[in-house]
Amino acid sequence: MLSITVAANESFKFWLKEIDSLKSRGVEEIFIASVDSLPGFKEAIKAIYSDTKIQRCIVHQIRNTLRFLNYKERKFFAQELKKFYRAHDAESGFDSLERLNKEYPEYSPALKS
Repeated sequence: MLSITVAANESFKFWLKEIDSLKSRGVEEIFIASVDSLPGFKEAIKAIYSDTKIQRCIVHQIRNTLRFLNYKERKFFAQELKKFYRAHDAESGFDSLERLNKEYPEYSPALKS
């Protein structure tokens, strides 16, 4: 197990300590980090593992996108988004977003999130 830590708040200083702990326990490199939008998390990873590729967690990306829609539209739109997230390559993913933009222009603000 890597660790379980409880803290009063999660800040750059907190995350830096946690990431430094990983390094001191032998983690030499992190290739990809999937993070949410916690303050300072990305910066702390980059401070210690500068070559790490950071990507936003897919669950948080979807939640952020759906917050632009009213509750009744979310289920339908989530089904449409699956086509984008399950695309086999970047080209078909972008094609699926373009199709969504053309067929459902009212969802445009959500697609830009």
